[in-house]
Amino acid sequence: MRKPVIAGNWKMYKTLEESLSFLESCIPSCREY
Repeated sequence: MRKPVIAGNWKMYKTLEESLSFLESCIPSCREY
């Protein structure tokens, strides 16, 4: 079975701090994968 891939291009619209905060909020939802 293939593993799902989550990709995006938010880097152009967020600062480094905003991007890190966004990823930290997404990680708990992705842990099962």
